[in-house]
Formats: sequence, C-alpha cells, structure tokens
Amino acid sequence: MRSRGKSLRGTAFQLLAVRDRSCHEMEKSLLKRGFSQDDVRAFLVELKDRGYLDDRRLAERMAQQGVTGGKTGPVRMRYELVERGIPP
Repeated sequence: MRSRGKSLRGTAFQLLAVRDRSCHEMEKSLLKRGFSQDDVRAFLVELKDRGYLDDRRLAERMAQQGVTGGKTGPVRMRYELVERGIPP
C-alpha cells in the first residue's frame, strides 16, 4: 500500500483537475490506485472540509447542466447521480 503523503494528495488533485468528482468516485479511484482505505477516508474528510469535494454542489451543477442543455431528463439524471454515488 502507498503512504498517505504527497502522492495521495497529488493523485487526488490530479483527478479533480480533470473533472469534479463525488466523494464515492474519489474514494473508489484512490483505492483502485493502491492507497489504504484508512488514509483515503481521512483525506476525503480533509477534501470535504476544504470544499474540494461537495456532493450537493456536484449534483446541483449536474442538474443545472442537464436543464440548460436539454439533453438530460429526470430518469437519466437520477441514473447519473446514482452512478456517481450520490443519492437522488
């Protein structure tokens, strides 16, 4: 298992630089990359406390984009939220 140091932090910020992620997505991605569950969960708390991860904000942004883009109906939106680990 990798250590919690800069590598975990750097990996998390690289993932966030690509796109917003839910807490579930971030946890899944970091665990998949070999970081320990305890370290990942502790770091997720830090990311949430600092406002880098916010499932509610992500869901609102997704809903707004779906409404303005007109491409996402309510069924599809619920599916996408569940896929990202956000309860609809």
